[in-house]
Amino acid sequence: MGYYDRNMKSRTNSVGPEPTWLGYINATLSKQYLDAFNVWLEDGDADIFTELSRDLSDGSRLSVKWDDKNMAFVATLTSTKAGQYQLDGVATLSAFAETPETAIALLVFKHVLYLERDWSREPRASAGSKRG
Repeated sequence: MGYYDRNMKSRTNSVGPEPTWLGYINATLSKQYLDAFNVWLEDGDADIFTELSRDLSDGSRLSVKWDDKNMAFVATLTSTKAGQYQLDGVATLSAFAETPETAIALLVFKHVLYLERDWSREPRASAGSKRG
């Protein structure tokens, strides 16, 4: 059985109640953090795909799409089980940008450097709100 088959099997055989949906994480960056993001990206310190691989292999879901309402690309990372990112349920973190590459990079920056993979540190937006 290959790597993909083992991972898919472990994800589809989960037992137990569905985790509680907590909403969207409201992680809006200040100008200071946006400046730090730009330096991080320009200096080449960003190891974006290594960081993402860690979360995706633990079951998180990554999505990137165009958002007509905001006229920007949105990248989202969604937890899939209670306990991920210090939460007692599941939630979604998002980042908006002019290009899909920048949206993904901003999402990783928010997740890894700003929140330090601890989503409990930020307030959650209402379940109906998608901007975060």
